[in-house]
Amino acid sequence: MPVSAPDGSAVLERGRPAEPAEPAARPAKAAPARPATKAAKPSAPAPAPSGARSVLEEEPPARRSITEILGVWGFAVLVHVVVLLGLSFIVIDSEVRDQIFSILGEPSEEPDDAPIFEAVEMPELVEVEEPSEVTDVTSEVVAEETTDMPLDLADADPTMALDPAEMGASLNLDPGEITTGRSGAAKQALLEKYGGNAASEQAVASALKWIADQQRPDGSWNFNDVGDAEEFDAEGRTEVRDAPTGATAAALLAFLGAGHTHTDEGPYQQNVGKGINYLLQNVKVGPAGGDYRGGVKQSGMYIQGLAAIALAEAHGMTDDRRLRRAAEAGVAFILSAQSPVDGGWRYTPAFERSTPEVSDTSVVGWQLMALKSAQAAKIRIPKRAFLGVNTFLDLAAHDDGARYGYLPKTADNAGGARPSMDAVGLLCRMYMGWDETDERLEKGVELLAKKGPNRNDSYYGYYATQVLHHWGGKKWEEWNAVQRDQLVATQEKGGQHAGSWKPGGSHNDRAGGRLWVTCLSVMTLEVYYRHLPLYERGDIKVEF
Repeated sequence: MPVSAPDGSAVLERGRPAEPAEPAARPAKAAPARPATKAAKPSAPAPAPSGARSVLEEEPPARRSITEILGVWGFAVLVHVVVLLGLSFIVIDSEVRDQIFSILGEPSEEPDDAPIFEAVEMPELVEVEEPSEVTDVTSEVVAEETTDMPLDLADADPTMALDPAEMGASLNLDPGEITTGRSGAAKQALLEKYGGNAASEQAVASALKWIADQQRPDGSWNFNDVGDAEEFDAEGRTEVRDAPTGATAAALLAFLGAGHTHTDEGPYQQNVGKGINYLLQNVKVGPAGGDYRGGVKQSGMYIQGLAAIALAEAHGMTDDRRLRRAAEAGVAFILSAQSPVDGGWRYTPAFERSTPEVSDTSVVGWQLMALKSAQAAKIRIPKRAFLGVNTFLDLAAHDDGARYGYLPKTADNAGGARPSMDAVGLLCRMYMGWDETDERLEKGVELLAKKGPNRNDSYYGYYATQVLHHWGGKKWEEWNAVQRDQLVATQEKGGQHAGSWKPGGSHNDRAGGRLWVTCLSVMTLEVYYRHLPLYERGDIKVEF
């Protein structure tokens, strides 16, 4: 059940998966088990009185007497003296000593415009065989033939290469390690286990080739670099956003989702490495952390979230220490930008606004996924960040938490619940610990399943597919059969845009354009192995 914050508001829902606890000054009281009945709607928070703490603050530690403090300090000083005396008897080789002091003692001679983070090292470019083209299939052919197609896809996707010695073996995957199923035997086994097929993987391969072809020489992508003639007016203007760091992060997520990294040999090793280096070379580091928005103010926190996810995943998948600082800096900026009023995020960071602004569910979704990706990469996230997320979700919830609006219900012109925000909100609840036995979650999943996929809204499809995948069972099987074959059938099969998807009529599709829709569609088709299901109990056993 919800646990009350110091001001009495519900801020944390207990459930699975549990968050790592931070050290506390005094033990918290155990929360009673949540009753089976539905939770009451959260009431609108009362105006904070003067001097009240923000929703992100935790209870202050108990005060200690001056005698206790002096005792602790005295013991610490004694320990340090003993250690220093011991070290004074250690003889260090002069050459090693000179190296140590040259690193620690000398001022940096790098120019002021030197990159903040060290670029990843790229191997020599080698010729590799490109993935095979997608055959021209129609929706009727997909429905009749693809379900029985063989799943040996190593020729189209090198990340699925299977050692003959592994045939007939089994593998146990930990659901907590959310990216462990993206390559090798695990990837092919998960694809078959959760409903992927040869046609869906061929669609992924074709889309990744198209995305790679759109990369700029400097390693970046941009949303408005590609599009159809009808997307531009007579003066060449388009609704599609100009946001190279955001587009680069989105493209990287598509490659990473299929198991392609900058450290593993493969057809896209160079593309991924150049894209990561572009992000590292275009970050602004300040007191708030690493700003990856690329100067974009409107929708800037969308870009920040995407970049932080990409860097956290790249670090987690490769354990490349050079990316850890970059990922930590991106997450630090997100934490600094969190609203102390409602616990969420909006287009611009809270510290850049002179007056408070209500957060929105869409931006919150990307920031939470960034925090969870960082957590999976062993980057510590303070508990107060998740307390804030739960506070916001309670404010944006409709129908006792089964549905969600774009803005909190207390906001002016908040409006009602929307299907796309339902999907975002429910996925956030899953990651925040709502158990699959929660009646509110069950009702929300049921509503999504009844609505079904929408080919004109790739944003809704991306989030709703993850919700149903985590839920599993018959609802997932029915959803997947429609969503998978729909994406395969609507992918461009010829011409300059072969491998991509045309934007639908939703606002998000139009704003991001063909590149954004293609990245979302690819990640939707990678769902079988991109993230392991949250509600699998114990290890996930796959056989191959």
